[in-house]
Amino acid sequence: MWQQFSVYQGWVPGQIGRTRYGVSLYVREDAGLFDYLACTQVATLDGLTSEWNKLTLPAQQYAVFEHAGHVSRMRQTVQHIFAAGLSAARLKPARPQLGNVMLIERYGASFNPQTGWGEIQVWGPVEKVSQATTTSARVRAEETVCNP
Repeated sequence: MWQQFSVYQGWVPGQIGRTRYGVSLYVREDAGLFDYLACTQVATLDGLTSEWNKLTLPAQQYAVFEHAGHVSRMRQTVQHIFAAGLSAARLKPARPQLGNVMLIERYGASFNPQTGWGEIQVWGPVEKVSQATTTSARVRAEETVCNP
């Protein structure tokens, strides 16, 4: 999927910057199933052809964790976040709801998809933050275009 999506990087109408996102959306709560989309941020969804999946991320609170390592180790980072990271930061994951964001992987401009190294963050939606000890971000609604 990412190799297919990478050829459009810089050519998506209205694209903002070079940051890419991997967005996991809940599909079935009882089975823990989710959809995964390769995305980039755009200024507007207007003018995009129907071949593109379009997603508007809702404004909500996210806990932000840095992934320090190769992209192949992301699974371990995500497991640690949900097993210990959120509770250590006194945070509670947001209640899963169908169609809502489960997790966002943010691949910064320095990330190299050929080598798997560079800036990676993992954003997890959280319930109301109280005295959090980790970085958190309040994200306003963003328009995002995802893999065709």
